[in-house]
Amino acid sequence: MLLTYLISSVLLCLAMSSQVAAQYRFDSWTTDDGLPQNSVFTILQTRDGYLWMGTYEGLAR
Repeated sequence: MLLTYLISSVLLCLAMSSQVAAQYRFDSWTTDDGLPQNSVFTILQTRDGYLWMGTYEGLAR
């Protein structure tokens, strides 16, 4: 009984984690795309939707 419960719990967690991961989209930007530096230390989104990224070399929008 305990083994059945454990296996069911693990399968449920795996199924839920794959559904959550499917909701996100990742983009990657580099200096080739206009960033001053490849290492971004802070990101802020303004009310009008712009992303500001802070690097040691300066800000990028």
